[in-house]
Amino acid sequence: MRLLEYESKEIFKRYGIPIPDGRLASTKDEVLEMAQAGPVVLKAQLPIGGRGRAGLIAVCDSAEEAKRKSDELLGKKVESYEIDGLLVEPKVDIEEELYLSIAVDRSNRDIVLLASREGGIEIEELARENPSAINRVKMRRELNDFESREIASRLGFTGKNLLSFSSIVTKLHAIFYEFDCTLAEINPLVMTRDGFVALDAKIELDDNALFRHKDLKVEKRFTNELEEEAGKAGLFYVALDGDIGIIGNGAGMVMATLDMVKLSGGRPANFCDIGGGASPERVAKAIEIVLSDEKVKTIFMNIFGGITRCDEVAKGVTETLDRMENELAKKIGLVIRMIGTKEEEGRAILQAKGMETIDDMEEGAKKAVALSRGY
Repeated sequence: MRLLEYESKEIFKRYGIPIPDGRLASTKDEVLEMAQAGPVVLKAQLPIGGRGRAGLIAVCDSAEEAKRKSDELLGKKVESYEIDGLLVEPKVDIEEELYLSIAVDRSNRDIVLLASREGGIEIEELARENPSAINRVKMRRELNDFESREIASRLGFTGKNLLSFSSIVTKLHAIFYEFDCTLAEINPLVMTRDGFVALDAKIELDDNALFRHKDLKVEKRFTNELEEEAGKAGLFYVALDGDIGIIGNGAGMVMATLDMVKLSGGRPANFCDIGGGASPERVAKAIEIVLSDEKVKTIFMNIFGGITRCDEVAKGVTETLDRMENELAKKIGLVIRMIGTKEEEGRAILQAKGMETIDDMEEGAKKAVALSRGY
């Protein structure tokens, strides 16, 4: 889960990483009050990247301009979010922009630190155009002072700047590990006449570790209402742009199903994981949520029974059919591949409703694609 910038900066401040003296504003009057002291920067608080390019960060040289820009930004819809807060910070005189981050490198199964004297742009863009400008260092849970100073030295810092930069590296490292982050990034980290300042802050937390950080008082953020409804029901749902609804048990199984549908020429409408040991009620809820997407023409349910019992899944399907008076079967195609624990019992339950199951995932994907095309 990505924290909002002001939430990330609160953590930076707690750990002693210098940040601008900003405040969160939720109304135009609050923005106007803060802008009386001089030029400010208004930054829309959304959990997305590319805010500058999208016009969601505004430099305002007067209070009148700040009020006008806040009127444009507050309440604006961006993707699936509505801007309900602006971080208002004093304009900073920048001498140099740098990049600093610690992140999970999934492809190499490492934790890496990336540092560059070129900041303020996307690191992927910099890596393409000038890969030698990025210093890459494999991280461990322990980081001693010598190592952080060595990183600063690689960037060409000496004296006071070397000590200041290495201190920020040490603090960012502590944040990354102590908060179970997948990313802790400062872009840009700027140099001013008074020293380094984290002009932006991005922290992404491992969702599975949120229970260890209740002091943060943050909740999982969803990109749309269906994802939120699914999350509250114990399901993991991500909306996609296709017309074949996908339901499976286990993230790996669902990903494999999406791939197979894609390989068969279809377009998945969603990722929906009912998890292990799913009850009939959870299965029924998953079908209901997937059907809430009006684009869905077919559902492909792919179940490999382990902890999840096939008979329980079948009960969830039939309960949904009964509740909808078979409208589900009339309106869309429903393809079920179900093998594993209690599969015979599950098949018997579905057969009693006139429904058949499929053993092979590829066969199921092809049938779902055919049904979505009206064949």
